Amino acid sequence: MKALSLLLVLLSAVVFAEGGSRLSVGPLELQLPAGWRIASTPQRVEGHGPDGQNLIASYVSLKPGAVLDPSSQVLESARGFARDEMPRLAKKNGNVIRQVTELALADSLFEFSAVSQGKRMFRDYYFLQYLLPWKKGMVYLTIEGFGDAATAASSFEQILATQRWIE
Repeated sequence: MKALSLLLVLLSAVVFAEGGSRLSVGPLELQLPAGWRIASTPQRVEGHGPDGQNLIASYVSLKPGAVLDPSSQVLESARGFARDEMPRLAKKNGNVIRQVTELALADSLFEFSAVSQGKRMFRDYYFLQYLLPWKKGMVYLTIEGFGDAATAASSFEQILATQRWIE
């Protein structure tokens, strides 16, 4: 009975984004184009795009009242992850064609990103990373697939331009 309940919960977490829909990861919402299939839990989202892309998104947040200034603590933690972990993961997944960059966005938001290009199964393979800190937490996204990394990054950054944070 427990296994059946768990299976029903997992199946109910699958969302089809055929006509384009919102992808929600913690307080972040992104507008996805048609053809994405998404499976989600409260802390993690896995997606499969229409061109074989794989997306993994994780959300972490500070406990309420854990620090006096959550925004600065989150940004400091994000910068540490971007400095220490993202370059290692970028290098592990191919030739780094965009080193970790920090981009200031509107509304005091930031975006950290890195792009790698490699070969897998004799095909061009890309690995994209995006870290999006917010007032009380951050979302880490990885997107991988086959094709040109610069083209894939440009396409995914159009999706990132749709980001909306829900209080």
